[in-house]
Amino acid sequence: MKTIKINAQHGVISRRPFGSFGYHGWPTVTKLTDGTLVAGVSGHRVWHVCPFGKTHLHFSRDEGKTWSAPLVPNDTWLDDRDVGLAAMPDNGLVLTWFNADYTLLDVRADKLKEVYSPAELDMINAYRAAAIQTDTQKPGSYIRFSSDGGMTWDDPKPVPVLAPHGVCVLQDGSILYLGREISEDIAFEQRQVVALKSTDKGQTWERIGQPALPPHARWDNMVEPHTLQLPSGRIVGAIRYQSRNRDDEYKDYGTFSMFCTISDDGGYTWSDPKWMGVSGAPPHLMRHSSGALLCSYGRRAKGDESIRVTVSYDQGETWTQDICLNDQSPDGDLGYASTVELADGSLLTTYYQKYVDENGVADKKTSLLYTKWKLPEKE
Repeated sequence: MKTIKINAQHGVISRRPFGSFGYHGWPTVTKLTDGTLVAGVSGHRVWHVCPFGKTHLHFSRDEGKTWSAPLVPNDTWLDDRDVGLAAMPDNGLVLTWFNADYTLLDVRADKLKEVYSPAELDMINAYRAAAIQTDTQKPGSYIRFSSDGGMTWDDPKPVPVLAPHGVCVLQDGSILYLGREISEDIAFEQRQVVALKSTDKGQTWERIGQPALPPHARWDNMVEPHTLQLPSGRIVGAIRYQSRNRDDEYKDYGTFSMFCTISDDGGYTWSDPKWMGVSGAPPHLMRHSSGALLCSYGRRAKGDESIRVTVSYDQGETWTQDICLNDQSPDGDLGYASTVELADGSLLTTYYQKYVDENGVADKKTSLLYTKWKLPEKE
């Protein structure tokens, strides 16, 4: 696959270089039917794992030239992580995320003193002690809907699967959610990627199908999928493959990679997943007006940390171009890229990583950034 590095315009949606709550993570961008761009991110964070995360939504009504201050639809006692967004008809918007309890802090305990100041640790421990006394919302995956472009929201509804960039709104108005099971009743290594469908805005879900595993893979390798329905009706799914074993058959693809699977019957049956030919993840799929299918992702390989987009010109059958948008990150804490098309056919990709100034000095915490670019000619 040919790699193309392009000239692009980089910008900031949200950056807080000072204070404790500057970390941003796991964003998604979408475009409403009236042309408004909505970028969501887990903000107000101290670090990658902390109890303070909440959902921030930023709006742009001038195609990404300026962005609003955050609107906050989710702010629970738990850590509100990931923001998946998808536009619906008549300026509707659907939002997904998940709440994590405080066991993640214990899992990452060896890292805490490396990334938190003593004052931040005291603050986190005090908040955690108070939050444990409450029972306002259970940890898990959630969905909610807005009929006015994100200004107001209905009540959250639990969903038994999780994917960071959220759901696919099908042509018939139903919701397809290809996600990984999140139930605590299922052991982590046994949680599968399954396709759910809802025809009543998330009130109920029907399990309709699932992709197979690649040869010799395990379910704990397959995480963070995303789907897109094409005008033909075909549904393309891409899944992050995470290597967890040095003897892994796919280790040469890098720690993170992606597989593509296709459904031509509405999500009931899926093709055998095929490697997409790149190192990096997780995927976000969108279709350009030219017909090109774009998969945005982040690469975290040491020395090659970058935001990228890989391109298919045959409805996901093969991926033939790999485009590097930004390779200025000082480390691998980056990614969750997603892309929308602007009115003139150019593209805007959002992602999180550390901001680097004109002198090459990087912030300590990650920001919500964007890149505007144009799709190269098909070769």
